Amino acid sequence: MHIVLGIIGAIAALSYYFFVFRRAGQAATQAVDMAQQFRGKMRRNAFRKKAEGSVLTSVKDPGTAAAVLLIKIAECDGPVIAASKQEITKIIRNEIGMEDADEVIPFAEWVCGQAVNPADIIRKLKPLWVENLNSTQRAEFVDMAQRIANLSGKPNQEQKEIIRQMRERLLS
Repeated sequence: MHIVLGIIGAIAALSYYFFVFRRAGQAATQAVDMAQQFRGKMRRNAFRKKAEGSVLTSVKDPGTAAAVLLIKIAECDGPVIAASKQEITKIIRNEIGMEDADEVIPFAEWVCGQAVNPADIIRKLKPLWVENLNSTQRAEFVDMAQRIANLSGKPNQEQKEIIRQMRERLLS
């Protein structure tokens, strides 16, 4: 009888250790998967930032840079409607003085499609505005942005944050 109990005990011990090692293997596999997912996410973020930077560095004109940010402000309220595009075109043509506004707007839309974060746009293009615009022109630019944000009524929280960052970075 004690031999049968010994065999049953050995089988029970083997099955216990089998399940313990199997669960440990699953846990190790999950840990490796999580580490690979994290590594992939870090690589994607690094690539996204690099790609955003390269698109924004192609903007060399302060008027085009202004169009990019104005389009981004309009996009924060949903898809850019025709009235917003018309107002931005009018600002670009009449107030900024760019005759090729019809070419600038599609380029600005493309740049906005590539650069997701408005804070990155402001940060990357700030030196261009600071070097080429005086303080009065920068204040007028912030007012233009405020007008675009007010087109659909009251600005939403994201638009308010963009304008706050513009005031902080361009006017101080």
